[in-house]
This record gives sequence, structure tokens and C-alpha cells, in this order.
Amino acid sequence: MATKRAGSAKNGSRRKLQLKGRLNRSKHSQSKSRQKLPNAWHLFKSSIDLLRQLWQQVLGLMVIHGVATYLFEPQGRGQTFSVLTFVGVILAMAYIWLGRQAIQGEPQLSLKNALYAGPMQIVPLLLLVILLGLQLLPFSIGGFIFQTAVNSSPPFAVFYWEKLLFALGWLLLSIPTLYWILPTLFGLIVVCIPGVKPLEARRAAYALVTGRMFSVWLALLLLIFVDLLVIGGVVFGLINLLPFIALYVVQYSGVVLLPPLIYQLFAVYQALRVTDAG
Repeated sequence: MATKRAGSAKNGSRRKLQLKGRLNRSKHSQSKSRQKLPNAWHLFKSSIDLLRQLWQQVLGLMVIHGVATYLFEPQGRGQTFSVLTFVGVILAMAYIWLGRQAIQGEPQLSLKNALYAGPMQIVPLLLLVILLGLQLLPFSIGGFIFQTAVNSSPPFAVFYWEKLLFALGWLLLSIPTLYWILPTLFGLIVVCIPGVKPLEARRAAYALVTGRMFSVWLALLLLIFVDLLVIGGVVFGLINLLPFIALYVVQYSGVVLLPPLIYQLFAVYQALRVTDAG
């Protein structure tokens, strides 16, 4: 056990040094050309390949998530949300740990190690989540102003051109949010590396997305479109063929959707690293 911990700490230190090296090189890599990001279907298949490789560990984590959902669902709504959110964060970090170890070619990946080593960076991750919430404020304020103008009684915006102006204001307020949250979103993956601080993780992610934020957002949106097509097809098939299973899939949708969403974000992150000129 001590040898495993020492090895894990050594790997974490090596990854942190690599992260610092990437940050130092990012200043010189802006002028260099970067490879084009893979298309959404390729990113989707990459996430599926990772899920297939880790299917045993992923299944174990899904069982834990499902049991927690079953046990805490009868509780009060607020208590259920807080407990299941905490469980979801722990399991998301375990998924990320498994993905990183698999990419590095780790031969033995156990569920116990994922649950032990994955959440070690939970405090830096939660601090980054708080930063993400603050970065969403312009978008939220714009949405609140738009909803108030349109749905108040009597409404401020009566004519279509008035509603259009408020919608345009919401769009303008959303621009800084879109600019800020993208590196923070990928920083949630980087911050899971042992010893990495929240702002350090965000700077490393920013170095990966800077200069190509539009293409990254486009890749994410196309991935969401592919997800909707796949999920819609699966749910439609289950409803028509196995309606009793479809009911449980919808009831435990958080359990089912968390691993593929995590690994799709992870696939985009890996593509950013591979195509980075630095």
C-alpha cells in the first residue's frame, strides 16, 4: 500500500511538472499553428471507446450511484439534492481518475483505487465550481432581466421589437460568460491532478483553448447534438420494445448519463492536448 501511495504521489508530481511546463510554453505557442480538432462523431466514438475499455469499473461506479439514488430519493427534496450532488461529485472525480489512468496505460485499475485516489482533490475542485458559478452571473442576470421584462404583470416588453431588444441584451451579457466558463470547465478535469491548485488548473486549460474558443464551443455543441440523437433513439427504442426498462432509465437518468458526459468532456480535453502546438 505504501508503495502504491508513493507511486501515486510520484505520478502526481510528474504530471504537475508537465502542467507547469505546458503553462511556460503556452506563451510561445500562440503564434504556432495548431492541428484541427477532430469532428464531433470522432470525439463521441473516443468517449465510447474509453467507456468500453473501463466498462467494469464504470459499471461498479454506476451501481454505487444507483444505490445512493435509491436510498436518498425518499428523503426531503433539499436533502436529497445536496446528498446526491455530493455523491455525484465524488463519482465524477473517480471517473476522471479512471480516464486519466487508462490514457496513461495503467495496467491495473481497481474500483477501490478510483474511489480513494479520485476525490483527493475535492476541495480545489469545489473552489473551481464556485468560480464557475460566479462566471455564470452575467448570463443569469441577463436571463432574469429578460424574464422580468417579458413575463411581469404588466410586462415591460409588449411589442416584439422590445422583446428582441431584451433578448439581444441577454445575448450580449452571455458573451463574457461563454468566454470565462470554457477554460474553467476543462479546468475541472485538470484540477483532479494531485497537487494542482484551482487557478493553476484554469490557467492550464486556458492555454489549451485560447485562440480556438469558437471551434471548441462548436465541437461541444455538435457533441450535444449527437447526444440528443443517440439518447432520443435509445429512449424511443426502449419505450417501444422494453417500456418497463425505459421507466427505470428515465428515473435513474443521472446515473446513466454521468459517465458518458464525463468521458465526452474528457475526450475533448484529450483532443485539445494532442492538437496543442505547445
